[in-house]
Amino acid sequence: MRNVKPEPYCDAVNIFGALRESLQPISAIETHLFAYLSCILGLWRGQPLSNWGYSFVVTSEGFPYSADFEDARAELVPRGLVKVDGDGRLLPCEKELERERDDYFSAERWIERRTLSEAAVSCALAFPIGSVRFAISQSPGMRIANTLQQRSALFSELDVENIYNEYAIVRDAIEGDTNDLLSPAVVWLSARLLDNEVDSAVA
Repeated sequence: MRNVKPEPYCDAVNIFGALRESLQPISAIETHLFAYLSCILGLWRGQPLSNWGYSFVVTSEGFPYSADFEDARAELVPRGLVKVDGDGRLLPCEKELERERDDYFSAERWIERRTLSEAAVSCALAFPIGSVRFAISQSPGMRIANTLQQRSALFSELDVENIYNEYAIVRDAIEGDTNDLLSPAVVWLSARLLDNEVDSAVA
């Protein structure tokens, strides 16, 4: 295997492993979307950003992107864990991915990352992927960069503070299992989509 970082490689394996058939095939840039959302969910779980293992920028096209994650994601193809279709989109090789998880990522620290990836991918079962992308484009740190159409780093100190504050509001607004990540994630994304509908109606 090329010299890729274990954290983004683990996340790439988990994201493809979590893809339901209805979400396949997927584009490379969409996998970055799920990796970014996984990182947000990790912050909600109290995981320090410094422990995440790789960073993100927002591209001029309005997508979250990580060079380290891209290196790891690209490594899955020659390793036989992911296939590329005729349109350049990506399909998981489920048995091979499961074996990779069992061989390399069975320790507790990696299992926690798996729950984050699975919750992030599951959001695309509640909303079309385009809606997930739009909602995330309105998240702290993304909106200003998208407005200016410039590449910039994500997760500044202010971004992280705003993400914590938003999660506190969502957590207080819903009831249920405190270990459930999907429900607050869906509420968080829904609020951003609703804000856009309200803004459009007012305009």
